[in-house]
Amino acid sequence: MSDIKAILFDLDGTLLPLDNDAFISEYFAAITAFSEPLGYPKREASAGLLQGTKAMVKNDGSRTCMEVFWQTFAGFIPGRSYEQVLKDVPLFDAFYRGEGFAKCKKAASPNPEDAQRAVRAATDKGLRIVLATNPLFPRAAISERLKWAGVDESLFELITTYDNCRFSKPNPGYYADIAEKIGVEPRFCLMAGNDIEEDLIPADSCGMQTLLISSELHDTEKYPIKISQCRLSALADLIRTF
Repeated sequence: MSDIKAILFDLDGTLLPLDNDAFISEYFAAITAFSEPLGYPKREASAGLLQGTKAMVKNDGSRTCMEVFWQTFAGFIPGRSYEQVLKDVPLFDAFYRGEGFAKCKKAASPNPEDAQRAVRAATDKGLRIVLATNPLFPRAAISERLKWAGVDESLFELITTYDNCRFSKPNPGYYADIAEKIGVEPRFCLMAGNDIEEDLIPADSCGMQTLLISSELHDTEKYPIKISQCRLSALADLIRTF
């Protein structure tokens, strides 16, 4: 790793240790319970959430992930047009600031001291920093999860959300777009994440440097790229050496 000017931090599983399966289960249960009184039947809303998320992952860049999601979601809701569903988006945003979404925190195992130290180390070095979380959620949801992680969101120059991204992970276009938005060539960017196939391989393919953040060492010989590894607890010290 050399000549690093910007660090892209993943959130879930990286700055915020998380049991992803447990989180998704809690999340789907909470948001469908919230939306049912608004006229969104649980079964149809759950199917819309699932297919809308898949559509964002496959987004071809012609629309924002937000547009792709809600258009797909609306197709599963009887008696509601896309335009009608959009009028309820502020209500869904409010969900992420309420008790329903807060219950999903039980799936996380925050390590705020290590997470905050890593981000602060990057800012102290004068590096540009991005929260490169998969843009499948609105800003409200990401802001809440940053609070769970104990990290100050104002430290990030850019936070990727479903309304400001045209691609999502693992599309290399997601990483290329970030580099363009912050005006830093990919070769001077470091992607730090816990998922080799979603974070590291696509970032590497567009020319970024990469770092695997994990609590345990992984066998990386089977992957097509050379992988450097680091624990979250040691990340701040590593950043100070850049």
